[in-house]
Amino acid sequence: MGCRLVVADDSRAAEFWHVLSLVYSGRPASEEDRNRTLGSEGLESWSLISETDSGQAAAVCRALRFTVMRGGLDIPTGGIAAVGTDPAHRRTGAASELMTQGLRFMKDQGLQLASLYPYRDRFYRRFGYESCGWRWQLKAPVERAPFTRSDLPVRTVGADQLAEAAGVYEAFARRWSGNHLRSAWHWRRLQGDPRLLVFVGEPAEGYVLVENKGFWQGIKVHDMAWSTPAGRDGVWSVLQGLCSNQNEIEWNEPPSLPSFAGRWEAGIEAKMANALMCRALDVPGLLRSLPAPDGSGRFSLRVRDELLPENEGPWLVEWEGGRLEVRPADRAGLELDIRSFSTAYMGSPSLSDLRQEGRLSVQDEGSYRNALRLLGAIPVTCMDFF
Repeated sequence: MGCRLVVADDSRAAEFWHVLSLVYSGRPASEEDRNRTLGSEGLESWSLISETDSGQAAAVCRALRFTVMRGGLDIPTGGIAAVGTDPAHRRTGAASELMTQGLRFMKDQGLQLASLYPYRDRFYRRFGYESCGWRWQLKAPVERAPFTRSDLPVRTVGADQLAEAAGVYEAFARRWSGNHLRSAWHWRRLQGDPRLLVFVGEPAEGYVLVENKGFWQGIKVHDMAWSTPAGRDGVWSVLQGLCSNQNEIEWNEPPSLPSFAGRWEAGIEAKMANALMCRALDVPGLLRSLPAPDGSGRFSLRVRDELLPENEGPWLVEWEGGRLEVRPADRAGLELDIRSFSTAYMGSPSLSDLRQEGRLSVQDEGSYRNALRLLGAIPVTCMDFF
């Protein structure tokens, strides 16, 4: 079955929500659902439909314009969400057409990267996405939690003041690769009732957003960040006080577990959660966005990409005196597929990891050594919940 990609407006909102209702609730959309609009207030987004020749909505998804951080870089990114296929059109290729044509659509919008939280990783790998990061989901009895002491001043406010935390969050989030530069839309999604927001330091050096699950039941941390080590200690000091009449605490950490140095305790439960998948849409553009390393260097690489063949190259990457250039090359010293390039660019699995696993072909050792200087290893995570 051939399908074409349609960018839906509100005239097709009822069809869009009908498909998602069938997928996520197992029932036809209610009248209230059918009357919903498609916009995301405060966030640019597109509602995409894979449409049959007869004009039926066979599969749908949302693409949201995000800014993903890679250290100090801001990468224009398409966040894929709400993917669903009408049960009547399963196994027809409708969803595959949606994902394939969606790549070209996002690139045409000027997006350089696509990211998503997968339900079936293997499905999205067919379109060039690859797993590159996660966060730890942790739970501990309060006597095992990594509490600390702090003398920083504490200020308790309502969750509606979360936007005040933006500076602390950004300083925290840029230590990794994969976090989003939050907009007002992101901050609104974190608000809930009842949730308590506590700042530490004046000006703020840390904050924590918590939910009290009930007397003796436990504390759930929905969001926390710190811009300084003192802010980290202040956050955990606040949590100790909040847990004084609770049995357990739940929270999330990036993969490098920054708050655990010297304070891990047996009895803490940890599991990988919300594995992030990324997909490069614009290989030369992503390479050009990287800051030039000190001195000079060069390497060449080919990136196999059947769905966006203009990404293949080969590309020559050169830098000198703080300037970096990317242009077509005659040959490639390195070769890898688009999935592997996507993880190497984000920082994990890194180029050295990929070589060890046999997913990076090296024809020129000089190219490999210089590529390591530009594409260094960085832990990848996304601390946002979507």
